[in-house]
Amino acid sequence: MARFKLDVQKRQHRERSQPLARQRLGLLEKHADYVKRAKDYNSKKDRLQKLRLKASLKNQDEFYFKMINSKTVKGVHYNDKTNTPLDNSLVKLLKTQDFNYIKTCRAIEERKITKIKDRLGPMIIRVQSEDSGGSSDLQEKAIQLINQSITATHAKNTANSDQAGSELDHDDQALVKPGKKQFSWIQLKRSKTSASLL
Repeated sequence: MARFKLDVQKRQHRERSQPLARQRLGLLEKHADYVKRAKDYNSKKDRLQKLRLKASLKNQDEFYFKMINSKTVKGVHYNDKTNTPLDNSLVKLLKTQDFNYIKTCRAIEERKITKIKDRLGPMIIRVQSEDSGGSSDLQEKAIQLINQSITATHAKNTANSDQAGSELDHDDQALVKPGKKQFSWIQLKRSKTSASLL
């Protein structure tokens, strides 16, 4: 019996339409329409409030080149790719900067190599003293090559230092008292490194 009551068609509750006197204003707004309109209005109000807050917190001096070089077309973001050729003078400047950078890197690496060779010098002498005659030909050749390279770099370094510091040498000679033994910093460093290795 209860099931039958549920199945019986009930009267259809239709919402009233706009009165004839107000038909010029369009359809009568129902509650569901009001809810949609209110949600839309409040969401727009919140977005505007957030944008105002963001604008008030924005740094006036902030600038990025993307602000100029980008744009939106129909909602799609595009970056302007301005591939303008460089001037010849600018290209020459960039090439010289690259060349100078490579020269400085090469000089740094050469300094590292000379430091390593200077460190290896006392070690070779020590190896030679330990190997008293019974070493193979390969070891002797390797030791000879290292000795030759060390002497060549040492001669080169002393020639460079003599050219660069000739004025300083005259000042140092004026300060040194006659009859006292003179030591160079290189000899002092080598004696310290050889003492620490032994």
